[in-house]
Amino acid sequence: MTGRLNDLLGVTFAERHGEGPVRYVLFHPGTTATSFAGEFDAPTAAFIAQQKLTAKPATEVAPPILRLLDDPPGAPLSAFNLSNELPPGEALFPSGPAARLADVTTDLLKVLHPDR
Repeated sequence: MTGRLNDLLGVTFAERHGEGPVRYVLFHPGTTATSFAGEFDAPTAAFIAQQKLTAKPATEVAPPILRLLDDPPGAPLSAFNLSNELPPGEALFPSGPAARLADVTTDLLKVLHPDR
């Protein structure tokens, strides 16, 4: 869920700051094999075992990230599922909920850090 929320914050960032030099690139590598370390209850352990069967090694995920770092997209907002570019339109990245999340986040940060 946090990945989806980050996507929506990227939408609002691009809308508010798209004329600036910063580009917001959303990147989803899919399930990536990392340590999967820890102790888990039975349902979580079963889920992790299933994920391990389809997880890509980091060596497969790193090249698309490096390509984007070496040659960033020019658009204020772009989205990728590994090497496949996704259309950053309303269907996947709706601006209404994105703006609402950005406003709620800003309000929450003001409460948590009133001196900033």
